[in-house]
Amino acid sequence: MHYRNYLEAVYCISGTGSTDDSQADEVQVVRPGIICAFDKHDAHPLCAETELVLAYVFVPPLADREVHDET
Repeated sequence: MHYRNYLEAVYCISGTGSTDDSQADEVQVVRPGIICAFDKHDAHPLCAETELVLAYVFVPPLADREVHDET
């Protein structure tokens, strides 16, 4: 999913994986204690290596009317 209208921060509680910021040509490791901040509405596919437990924060808060489609 790609949140085009929100800023997003993700805190990893447990597990391992990585995010791929194709615009910056950068891969960020996700592991416990790491915070990933996405402040440019950039796409960032998440690849889980193990089961992940993540806490997300969105600004503005997500509304129940959020629609995800092919874009």
